[in-house]
Amino acid sequence: INNYDGLMTWDTAQTAGLPYGNHSATIQFFDYNPGADEIDDLISTGISLPNDDSLYLRFDVAYNEKHQVVADSLSVYISSDCGATFTQVYNKGGSVLETYTPLTLPFVANQPNHWRTDYIDITSYAGNNILIKFVGYNKRGNNLYIDNIWVYEGDEPVTVPEIELDNISIYPNPTNNVINIDMGNNFDKAQLEILDIIGKTVLHKSLKQKKTSLNLYGLPNGIYLFKVTSNNNSYTQKIIKQ
Repeated sequence: INNYDGLMTWDTAQTAGLPYGNHSATIQFFDYNPGADEIDDLISTGISLPNDDSLYLRFDVAYNEKHQVVADSLSVYISSDCGATFTQVYNKGGSVLETYTPLTLPFVANQPNHWRTDYIDITSYAGNNILIKFVGYNKRGNNLYIDNIWVYEGDEPVTVPEIELDNISIYPNPTNNVINIDMGNNFDKAQLEILDIIGKTVLHKSLKQKKTSLNLYGLPNGIYLFKVTSNNNSYTQKIIKQ
């Protein structure tokens, strides 16, 4: 995160209406202090892209204007030189960015119809190591949320509904390092797979106890999917490491 004014910036907040967890990245523009015209950056860890001819970035966004004369904006930039320079690949603001009816109260994204999925063709960066930067530009309008940031090759991954495992709990979320997994009564032949933002498996582990604690110290800060399977049933939860 680049927080140029040292005050309000990107954070996480409880949301609803999307799969894979109940927290999203956000800038709370509605109560942004000290004032308007501040810029805040949310930057990914390094992503190694394959040398393919169909690469895309997709993310879910929720934003609500306070009124038409106050228009915050969201831009996305990509760097292929370790952050020395960034190129803008997306920019939306005001009614173009808006995903729900204008609201004079603080906007909370908590319904499926509050969200929209946006796509960016990043094929021109194939074969490069990139950084992705989301930039919020504050005009003291209303709150902005982003979630489910995926980089993928070819056709968009299909979201398959999970069969819910009873009483499973993965916490705290967000976490700094240590994550706890309580399997309830579902730890028979249970397996844990942790995937990063581009779907690469970063950890695979058998869960042989009802409760397991993992230290994520070696993983970069970012968004991960925790997928637990037991007896052909599965459960997936998005975890934010910060």
